[in-house]
Amino acid sequence: MPVLILFCLKKFYRTAIKKYPLDIIQITLDGQKERHNHLRSLKKSLKPTFDIIVSNIKNIVRELTTTKIHIRVNIDKTNLDDFFIVKKFIETEVGSSNIIVYPGIIRLENDSKTNLVEPSFSRWETAELLFNLFSNGDLNGSIYPTLHKAKTCCAMCVNSFIIGPYGEIYKCWNDVSDETKIVGYINDPKIKNPQIFYRYHTACAWYNDKECRDCFFLPICNGKCAWYGERNLFHGGKYNLCQCMQKAPDLLNNCLEAYYNKITKS
Repeated sequence: MPVLILFCLKKFYRTAIKKYPLDIIQITLDGQKERHNHLRSLKKSLKPTFDIIVSNIKNIVRELTTTKIHIRVNIDKTNLDDFFIVKKFIETEVGSSNIIVYPGIIRLENDSKTNLVEPSFSRWETAELLFNLFSNGDLNGSIYPTLHKAKTCCAMCVNSFIIGPYGEIYKCWNDVSDETKIVGYINDPKIKNPQIFYRYHTACAWYNDKECRDCFFLPICNGKCAWYGERNLFHGGKYNLCQCMQKAPDLLNNCLEAYYNKITKS
């Protein structure tokens, strides 16, 4: 592409985003600098990308003052410390109140695609990790109780979609590049794959899950993962899908105690 055209396009997008700023931008880092650069380099030149991404974060902070930036740090058991290292680095290097740094729990599956395996965190190990992060102030939020009136999962939201590089539409990030999970195209109003579309919206919904309906903690739970739910219902999966921290072994009393200490001190 000629340099002049490329410059004009960049200028156009900068102007458009400033005029219609995004509420939230999510940016993913695959750990601290060395690990990230090892896992994610530019396709053609193989140049590292960590410093480029950090520079872009600074540009967003400077140019889009009302936009929140959610920085996801991918972790498993082998690089848990990367979350704390990256969080401290971003707070020191960028230092914006518009930035939230949080851990992205990497899920690794066995060959039969039925259970998670090492070095990924199991569901209850994830619950314990999040409890410790909330308790120590490494993550902002309430351990217990919190009433959610929304489902943040794109697959479960009727009007939420992921657009692929060729204009194809998906309902879940995990489906991107899987042609069998394309539900439509941006230039066509028709749903191309109603089966997967309605599986996510209806079959995997909490109100069709007896375990969820009977659960005491349902009002403070964000529901189950629709993508793994579809695996369990239609592909023989046996994943533990419960996301309720209070149901993890021995964590309910810890959550209640932490909440009691919080409200008595405030």
